[in-house]
Amino acid sequence: MRFTLKFITATLFAVSVGVNAETVVEKARKAADYATSHAYSSSQGWCAKYVANALIYGGGFSFTRQGSAYMYHSNGILRNIGFSENSNVLSSPNKGDICVTMPPSNAYPDGHIAIYNGSKWVSDFIQNSVNVYGGGLRNDKHCYRGSGGNGGGNGGNGSKKWYPYVTGYNINDPNNGYAGKLGVPVTGLAVDGGREYKVHIKGGRWLSSVTGNDINEPNNGYAGTIKGDAIDGVAIQGGVKYRVHVMGKGWLPEVTGYNINDSIHGYAGILGQTIDAVMINGRRYATSHN
Repeated sequence: MRFTLKFITATLFAVSVGVNAETVVEKARKAADYATSHAYSSSQGWCAKYVANALIYGGGFSFTRQGSAYMYHSNGILRNIGFSENSNVLSSPNKGDICVTMPPSNAYPDGHIAIYNGSKWVSDFIQNSVNVYGGGLRNDKHCYRGSGGNGGGNGGNGSKKWYPYVTGYNINDPNNGYAGKLGVPVTGLAVDGGREYKVHIKGGRWLSSVTGNDINEPNNGYAGTIKGDAIDGVAIQGGVKYRVHVMGKGWLPEVTGYNINDSIHGYAGILGQTIDAVMINGRRYATSHN
């Protein structure tokens, strides 16, 4: 089985994206759907072309096509468009994850690339396994997951920095009573408890809800974009008391709801006005800044 890509030079110009842009994860999922709908039942030897087509035409990503499948890893293409290597992909793949197999021998100089559609790995065909090389050949892989968080925007590594976690609920205690620093925009929020929470990006939209509490896991570990857009709304599930401090206005009344359509009780914040501190009762939580 040979996965040779006939090189097609096509430099695609990046479209203008901002805080309203889809997340890297959302775009990757659409790419997976596109790959599935255009796949053959058996290999055609065009894995790199077909996965690139899926990313470009299905996911809306912009990049320069590569001459071989393995180059999407070695030339940093996947990293440049907002993916990060993730050791969990092989054992627990998510829809939109991508695996690049390095060339196992001189007989297969191009390597292989495939995207996961939620149940199967797909390249130019629907694969039975993430491994395509048999006969005892090595299947060394570099696997990626969208790192655009739940609001990815332009992707990239961002410049987000996290303050220490706090557990208090006291506006007069800047050390442990609330998370954030007055006068500095909040760009991310991580909350324990396993319940849904989400944030609204200033000038943008409500991002997808998350349930995790891991500042190193952009897919479900925190709410916010990886590049660090300012936040102007916070919604937390579970009936907990929470409130936010708005730059130039002070602390807003506490809320307990979880309804982005209810600006009085359903979330904390005033859309269009930057939040610089968050306070949550009975939870361990942290905020980030740029």
